[in-house]
Amino acid sequence: MGKGATNVKAGPSIVYSGYVDTGQKKMAIINGWEYEAGQPLDVEGYLLKKVTPSRVLIVNRTTGGETYVTIQE
Repeated sequence: MGKGATNVKAGPSIVYSGYVDTGQKKMAIINGWEYEAGQPLDVEGYLLKKVTPSRVLIVNRTTGGETYVTIQE
């Protein structure tokens, strides 16, 4: 028997696919939707905390855990 993937975290599918900077606000395209920092995601229980051109910071509102997701080009 092989070893199981015990270190793999089960979690939502979050795809960061685009960055928009209008000069007034920075927005991320996540799972096909546009979000600004501070907005809840369409994935229940998650919030977009920070947006940069290369990655976003996602917060699990239940546990307080934070995860960086890099852009998929």
